[in-house]
Amino acid sequence: TVVPGAGPAATRADLEAFKLRLEKLIAHGTELVRKGVPKNRILSALKGDDPAWPFNFTGAKLDSFYAELAGTK
Repeated sequence: TVVPGAGPAATRADLEAFKLRLEKLIAHGTELVRKGVPKNRILSALKGDDPAWPFNFTGAKLDSFYAELAGTK
């Protein structure tokens, strides 16, 4: 059982599914950055991958996310 800091407890399978979801997001985001998708369009491009996952990145969080995908952070 996984006990997160917020929300309900999860199973190992839940955690593994989340990890896979996150790895796919990062891989596709990195690919988009390498293709030159600008920061102001990256979130809309990623939302199509997983419409149920809310992205709330703005300002410094978006800057940090993009920099990490670009390998500059």
